[in-house]
Amino acid sequence: MIPLKVDRPVRTLPWVNIVLIAVNVAVFLFFNIAHPETAEGLPFRLGFVPRQLFHPATASPGEALGALIRLFTAMFLHGGWLHLLGNLLYLSIFGDNVEEALGHRRYFAFYLLC
Repeated sequence: MIPLKVDRPVRTLPWVNIVLIAVNVAVFLFFNIAHPETAEGLPFRLGFVPRQLFHPATASPGEALGALIRLFTAMFLHGGWLHLLGNLLYLSIFGDNVEEALGHRRYFAFYLLC
C-alpha cells in the first residue's frame, strides 16, 4: 500500500522540505532533459563510489576528496522518473512532519547526514 498522507497535519510551513523537493526536481530535469547526452554517465561522475573513500590505499588523494564531495551530489541523483517520484512522494508525505518535529536547521542537517 502506498501512503498518500499522514494523519498529523503540520502547523508550520516546511520550507526546507519544499526547497529539497525543488532542488531534487531541478537537478533531475537539468541533467535528464536539458542535457540528456550527459545523463547516461552521470552516476559515474557524481555518484558515490565507496572504494574511493574507504580504501584510500587504492585511490589517489584527489579521488578521496572527490568521494567526499560525491557523498552530497549523489543524494540528488535519481535513476529515472519513477525513482524520483517515489522518493519525492515519501519526502513530501513524511518530510514535513519530521521538519516540524526537528526544526528547520536540524532537519536540513538530518537530511544531509542521512
